Amino acid sequence: MDNASKQKLYAITFILDLFLFWLLYNNKLVKFDLLWCISVIVCHILFYFSLLYYNKYLIDKLHAFVFILPVLSFFSTNIYIKICSCLLLILIQILWINEKRCILNEKNEDWGYGDQIGYFSVVFTPMLAMNIGYLFHK
Repeated sequence: MDNASKQKLYAITFILDLFLFWLLYNNKLVKFDLLWCISVIVCHILFYFSLLYYNKYLIDKLHAFVFILPVLSFFSTNIYIKICSCLLLILIQILWINEKRCILNEKNEDWGYGDQIGYFSVVFTPMLAMNIGYLFHK
């Protein structure tokens, strides 16, 4: 993995972590939302480790959570969790277009990037956005 991709990944993950710690500190979360936040933080700790020591096996396993956790956010009662997940999905799609690949992969790999995951993202992102709008107006 090239250094520019690593720097982008560190920055994105760090910003998400700052947001999650703010969320944990400033909001009373139900059990599901608390578990979601803790799961993301644990994944991020493992992710920092895997990037630092370039553990490709762990990176590939954590790669799946990049979509599992945003899908689970659909069932959250906290609007901030949903917004965070939606913005992450939008950012991922922008990076796919800009980089022409998933930056978690090596240049010759395509796991976690392709037509099927692209279709899923294009369909799920507006669904999550509508879910946010529903919560916002409720």
